[in-house]
Amino acid sequence: MLRRKSETLVGLMVLLSALTFPTRAANWGGIQGNVRTGNGAPVCALVLANGQYMFSCDGNGTYSLNVPLDDQGQVTLFAFADGFAPFRVTAAPAKLPAVIRTITADPDSPLIFMGWDMACAANNWVHLSGEIESEGGDPLCALVLANGQHMFSCGASQGRYALTVPADEKGEITLFGFADGFQPYSEIFRASNCGPFFDAFEDGDAADWQETMISGSGGSGSTGVELHNESQMAFVKHSGGGQHALSRDFEYSPDDNLSFEMHAVSTSVSIRGTVLHSRSGVTISFLNGLNVPLASLKLVNATDPSLLDPDDSLIDGAQHEYTASMSEFAAAAGLDTADSIAKISLGFFAEANYSWGGNIYPNGSSSATVWFDDVAITKPSDASK
Repeated sequence: MLRRKSETLVGLMVLLSALTFPTRAANWGGIQGNVRTGNGAPVCALVLANGQYMFSCDGNGTYSLNVPLDDQGQVTLFAFADGFAPFRVTAAPAKLPAVIRTITADPDSPLIFMGWDMACAANNWVHLSGEIESEGGDPLCALVLANGQHMFSCGASQGRYALTVPADEKGEITLFGFADGFQPYSEIFRASNCGPFFDAFEDGDAADWQETMISGSGGSGSTGVELHNESQMAFVKHSGGGQHALSRDFEYSPDDNLSFEMHAVSTSVSIRGTVLHSRSGVTISFLNGLNVPLASLKLVNATDPSLLDPDDSLIDGAQHEYTASMSEFAAAAGLDTADSIAKISLGFFAEANYSWGGNIYPNGSSSATVWFDDVAITKPSDASK
């Protein structure tokens, strides 16, 4: 998934009309007004004042709140709306201006970058968590809003957020990020990606995957997460002799669906008439309750098809989504319901070769890389949404 950024927005204006009312108590104040564009059109916004909030989404852009005053007897009033710069003013209730115009951030103002990970909650709700930061990677104090639920990524947890939110009627999540001086961020994605497991690597971290290396002459490799094909993707890279891999085990449930994006690339090199080959891809293994392997299958991009084992499947060098039920992957590996499968394991690997030049000729190394993303295990009902 992409470490996504806020879009550049120009030529917009928010008009916030703020009226005050007598206080209900000595330490409370009433405020009311409208959120509108510079042309007078109503704006659906989140209006927040000293911890009290509501949405101005009645078609007229109106809001009305009774709020506690701060220690200085003042109200800090915010208005956040998609496509507009955050509005903020602090004043005593009686001194809030009747009309406030706020111009959106300059088109050259900095962008917000947000990442997210998602997990299932009950009753069609999902847990969202991630980071919100500047283009330079600095954590931001911002308002994070998703399907009506919000929080601030400030204080001790600056730059991090965690929300539990409902999916909308389309099964989607609309995520917003608003930070003072930055362009607003927005993204819509399906909650159907929620399931027993989902990793989009939005947090830039593949630490939950186990790294292994088979050392070989002249071999070196690396693993991690990087931007590839406009998305944050985990990677495994290796050159020279040996292999690198990232793997993870999951509970086997035959009807659950397993899916992932993968781009496997292998490069050969010719050294003194000898071709050094390489291969990359994924090994899907099946284990019993004692972690004993029962069978496996591989999806492999290889510079020489003769390098494939009999049960391997040759794939091209383009990025594809691979999806099937766990039982369908097991059948492709030669297993059936009579086999006691307890776990399914994914192992994304890159394997290459090396030739030593004997201190006379240049050394030679082939190389391989596999990128993967959106690894998901979903229930059949989730996948059908």
